[in-house]
Amino acid sequence: MIDPAHARALQLLGRLWVEELRLEDLPLLAALPELADSLDRAGSADLTELAAEHQRLFGFNLPPYESVFLDPSGMLDAPATARLRALYRDAGWAPPAGLRAAADDHLGLQLLALADMAAGGQEALAERLLTEHLALWAPLCVAALRRLQPHPFYQTLGALSLGLLLNALPDTIVDPQLPDLPPPPRYTGSSDGSGRSTDEVPAWAVPLAAGGNGHRPGDRPDTGRPTGQPIGQPGPGCRGGSAASAPLRRHLHHPPRHRRDRSWPGLGCAGR
Repeated sequence: MIDPAHARALQLLGRLWVEELRLEDLPLLAALPELADSLDRAGSADLTELAAEHQRLFGFNLPPYESVFLDPSGMLDAPATARLRALYRDAGWAPPAGLRAAADDHLGLQLLALADMAAGGQEALAERLLTEHLALWAPLCVAALRRLQPHPFYQTLGALSLGLLLNALPDTIVDPQLPDLPPPPRYTGSSDGSGRSTDEVPAWAVPLAAGGNGHRPGDRPDTGRPTGQPIGQPGPGCRGGSAASAPLRRHLHHPPRHRRDRSWPGLGCAGR
């Protein structure tokens, strides 16, 4: 179980996951000498450099949210987040105001909640947060962090956070089954670009490969041509079509000499 003496360390670690290291935080690193040593090993305590690294890691490459790792949707603020909010409500806990987190299941916020529950004597709820949430995905998140070759400060941040969590796990292994979550959603707009699911899109607007028929309203069902256009007459996009398309066809099938004779560097063949 979480030692209440570690609550202060968890609070600092949690905030450093959510936000960049600030000048006023430097004295607090004395409680976590490993973090202070990581700055010395890097040869620089430049806060601007660390802020840029924080954004590279957690803003661009590794969203540290439970739903991203556990929810079938892989999206923020998903049903996995709702499960965690229910636990927060049971504990009477809410994320501190002013912290920049896109959803309540951010790893840093969970560490802050764990620290507050441990310090407040809510051992049963703290154990639930640890075993039903953090233990299921925090190791994966820290492993992904290591693959990004982070600044030593953030590599140490991940190692310290994971070490505290693993040491706090109960001796009795909990049920390793993942929680029941809804099935993956059907993403919309992936087939036709309209932003609607395929079921809501007219059959003519769905590509043939996705099961559509390619016929617009008013097309002849046997040809896909506009009603009123004779079947024997080629459409404007076909060879022998409208006169307006003739110059374009000549350009495509008989490109100018300067295009035909040019060799493309690195390809070893003439331009076509």
